[in-house]
Amino acid sequence: MSKRRAKKNRTRMENFIINQRTQEYIQQGYPEAQAQAIAFRQYRDKELEIPKTEQDIETVKKHDSMRLARQTNAIFMIYKLARKTFDSQQQIEQPKKQE
Repeated sequence: MSKRRAKKNRTRMENFIINQRTQEYIQQGYPEAQAQAIAFRQYRDKELEIPKTEQDIETVKKHDSMRLARQTNAIFMIYKLARKTFDSQQQIEQPKKQE
């Protein structure tokens, strides 16, 4: 079993470029593990061109708050669906009358 390593302070742009390069290699026919290995080696050897984009703190906060809102909405929708399923099960299984 292989060990997984942490992201080691990569930026979002670096992760995006590594992911894009991995997808390119997969489309070329490489297996996923090999494609990832190639992309990470290129990153380590600084062969990938990563644009320098500096985001201000306000933009990062806005992005994070949008992500949080989407996650919260998804959780709420799952809750509503589960509640609806539970309620429909309760209607199907009507209590039996005891005599």
